[in-house]
Amino acid sequence: SRESASKGSRSRALSAASGEQKLLKKQVENRIKNIEDVFGAEDEDAEAGSGSMAVRQATKMQRGHMRTLTDKLYYDEVLRSAWLAIDAETGDVTFYHKTVGERLESAYRSGRASVPLAGLGREVDGTIVTFPRGDVGGTRIVETSLKGNRREVQRVPVPGTTREVQIIAVREAGSWRFEMEGDREVAAKKALSIDISDDPEDDFLIVDKRLAFTGQEIVVPENKLPPVNRNQRTYYINPNFTEYY
Repeated sequence: SRESASKGSRSRALSAASGEQKLLKKQVENRIKNIEDVFGAEDEDAEAGSGSMAVRQATKMQRGHMRTLTDKLYYDEVLRSAWLAIDAETGDVTFYHKTVGERLESAYRSGRASVPLAGLGREVDGTIVTFPRGDVGGTRIVETSLKGNRREVQRVPVPGTTREVQIIAVREAGSWRFEMEGDREVAAKKALSIDISDDPEDDFLIVDKRLAFTGQEIVVPENKLPPVNRNQRTYYINPNFTEYY
């Protein structure tokens, strides 16, 4: 009859539609993945070796959306810096502490010709650091103490992925300093020269030094405030204050 034929056509249509839906589901890739499949499964027995099964399951659920950060000094994109000095007599290279480095960085960025380090510790109290500005002050950053002792200062950029810094120290005429342009050529000529002094302190020497960062010397550049517009009025209000005069 017509009614049975209609029911048969409907059932065939429904079965065909369900078949198409199943085929579509197979073709569509599920983008939801387990975090352990993305970042790698961890050894649960090593990290959660104690506790009941319920405690272990709760720990696993809490750690489900956590992952270990990479080994970096910092994680934002603001480039840090560090300041160091070399002893003219021994050639030892040391970092300035962060408090000293912040003052040096501020003076360096503001274009000052010199900056005193008074009040920043006994080791640098009374010393003055001079910066090269044009034809005045030479080409090197120099720290001078109250007794007149001088040592060179250097600023190095510190990317977040850097764990140590490479410094080239040069001894010339018995005094140590940082490497400057042309030192390699001078060292090569000295090596080929027959007239070599018997005094080892007079020999031209280049030494490669590496210093590891600890985080106590890393300087963050200060955020400069926008310039003040004297013609712009600014109003302040304290919502917790009820009476104004």
